[in-house]
Amino acid sequence: MPLPVGHSLAGLGLLQLTGLRFFQHRWQDAFFFVFAANLADLDYLPGFLLGNPNLYHQGMSHSLAAALFFGVFCALFFSRKHGGNFTAYATICALVYASHMLLDVFNNDLRAPYGVPLFWPLTEERFISPHWLFASVHKSSESAQFFQSVLSAHNFFVALREVVVMAPVLAVAMLLAKKRRRAGA
Repeated sequence: MPLPVGHSLAGLGLLQLTGLRFFQHRWQDAFFFVFAANLADLDYLPGFLLGNPNLYHQGMSHSLAAALFFGVFCALFFSRKHGGNFTAYATICALVYASHMLLDVFNNDLRAPYGVPLFWPLTEERFISPHWLFASVHKSSESAQFFQSVLSAHNFFVALREVVVMAPVLAVAMLLAKKRRRAGA
């Protein structure tokens, strides 16, 4: 799994590609997209409380069903708030959430179970690419050492690699957004 660095850059890239407003200020939209792109990893919390943060990681929260649920939930809120298009809000929110799984599929996953259950609950099969873009993150299986293990020199270089991979994606998204704004002006 990539660190929040890679997931956050993916969320910010997707924000650039949408013309919809979610909140009053663009920085609030950015915060929301970063949150949504990282949301699947909240599955660490139950395991963390039980002493093993990895216990439930990459479970049902890492499925397209979870992305769809998140998209519909957000669309109910934002389409009422803005009187906007339910389908557009649902699609964008689901895509931002699903970007998390896409990045995880391209991770050098060294901890079983390998891959993500994209099509849960239809199948328990896990998907992982044989060609990885993101290096493995070193993390402890014990809550007491988890945060210290994540803040390691190895993971610093993992984060740098994520910036190298995702910054060009964000840059292209920003250029496309700029081109779209010019065409609309």
